[in-house]
Amino acid sequence: MKKEEYEQYIDPVEFSKLYEEWKASGKPQGNNPLYIKIWNGITNAVKACIGALQNKYHCKYKDYEDKVMDASIVIINKLLNMEDTPKNIVNMCYLPVLGICCGPKARNKEIEDNSLSIDCLTDGGDSFSDIMYLDEEGNIQYGY
Repeated sequence: MKKEEYEQYIDPVEFSKLYEEWKASGKPQGNNPLYIKIWNGITNAVKACIGALQNKYHCKYKDYEDKVMDASIVIINKLLNMEDTPKNIVNMCYLPVLGICCGPKARNKEIEDNSLSIDCLTDGGDSFSDIMYLDEEGNIQYGY
């Protein structure tokens, strides 16, 4: 990801300083103001990564807010267990976000979500609900 793509969302140098301050205070959680700032920084970094992926692949991801939340949780857990200061939080977020947005679980969920709808278009261009009660000749069959 290029610097121009994420610098409007978050400054990695400022986040590193904030991380150092958070680490020095014992990495508090909950409603602590430092934790909230860390959480907001992570969320902005994740949004920058998702935006970069959407621009790169010319797509729009379903369940955007869920993906942001899942990726933010993964990154905050990584930061809680990490001792070193991250040099660039956006680079640290990129691979987990890629997995959450484009990984096998995300693809399977998208396929399952699309297959649950009876209004999905079939190969002929009709929706499944339009052809559900047709027999082989194309006549509507009642009583099913």
